Amino acid sequence: MVIDKQFYQREKLASIDQMAVGITHELKNPLSVIKGCSYLLKHTVEIEDIENDSGEEIIEIINEIDNNIESSQNIIYNLLDFSRKADKEKELINAVGLCLDSFYYLIHPP
Repeated sequence: MVIDKQFYQREKLASIDQMAVGITHELKNPLSVIKGCSYLLKHTVEIEDIENDSGEEIIEIINEIDNNIESSQNIIYNLLDFSRKADKEKELINAVGLCLDSFYYLIHPP
């Protein structure tokens, strides 16, 4: 009984970690592309030396995009960090109960 609970808990944590890694991978790629495009747009506006109102407005929009990219990246890294910490959490176990359960399953196989 105790072994089953521990096994299922570890399997669940491993699944969460695997899912988090997949999600973060899928989200990081498009964010990197958006970040690169944002940089190029900002650089282009600066090179073109657009100083009228539209140039300033474009820079403000690009800065807003950059802020949201950074916020999204922080969420992604926090998700990864959480899943990895959850997977590495240590817990005390009842060694006597674990041994008794093991002996029980040896004597009474499922």
